[in-house]
Amino acid sequence: MSGEMKELVSLPVDTVEAQLVERQIDAYNSQSLDDFMDCYADQAELLIDGVPAVTGQEALRGMYAQQFATKPARATVLGRIVQGELVIDQERVVVDGDAATVVAIYRIRDGLIQQVNFVGQQVER
Repeated sequence: MSGEMKELVSLPVDTVEAQLVERQIDAYNSQSLDDFMDCYADQAELLIDGVPAVTGQEALRGMYAQQFATKPARATVLGRIVQGELVIDQERVVVDGDAATVVAIYRIRDGLIQQVNFVGQQVER
């Protein structure tokens, strides 16, 4: 590489995978548990920094049902990359007034979220 700066090219983010993730974020923001869970596969897996935290739709539903019932939450997408079955978002999430940014890596297969990995959370102070 010669050290020349290359112009960055914006990749298309209006894919079926990106639309699914957007639908999931909309359901999260409206705290509509059924609509939120409709985006996830039966054996969906939630990871935190690569470590499995919740596996299976029933456990995922239980976790989010508790959050939605007790703490107002909102997510805003700050940036998005779509690469095949992966949708990678930088998100700002506010839960019960506490804000953080996080990278969310969604793996989409057969039209559903199979896995989401939340990495690099940075709490806003």
